[in-house]
Amino acid sequence: PWHVAKNRADKTGVVIADLLARTEVDSYVLIGHSLGARAMSVAAQTLGTKTDGPRLEAVHLLGAAIADDIDGNALTAQVDDAVYNYHSANDKVLKYLYTLAQGGQTAAGLSGFASSHAKLKNTNTSDHVERHSDYHTTVTLL
Repeated sequence: PWHVAKNRADKTGVVIADLLARTEVDSYVLIGHSLGARAMSVAAQTLGTKTDGPRLEAVHLLGAAIADDIDGNALTAQVDDAVYNYHSANDKVLKYLYTLAQGGQTAAGLSGFASSHAKLKNTNTSDHVERHSDYHTTVTLL
């Protein structure tokens, strides 16, 4: 079930990028939590491959179920401001379940992005986020 959900999130991200690229709007802000954050990161990466697609003002990822060593250039290619990653060391879903399901890989939503890319902005929310579901009620987007 995890790998099915992960694959669906990846496919959803590609579909979102395709839909956004078909609009007449100049820019968007993408926001997602957990696997939704995964879908938004895939959407951002996919839009980065389209020369005529819309820009992204910013991307906000909360408790992101994506690898912490993601390619910063691919993720930020179409982003004007930054990709904000809100992470918490208290997130047991990412700490145990994601790590186990991904063969020991660390989630960006647990520890932040490992890359020091200028447009990847880590925000440690461990003081406020105790559980994976706390992001919605305790985090204010930058």
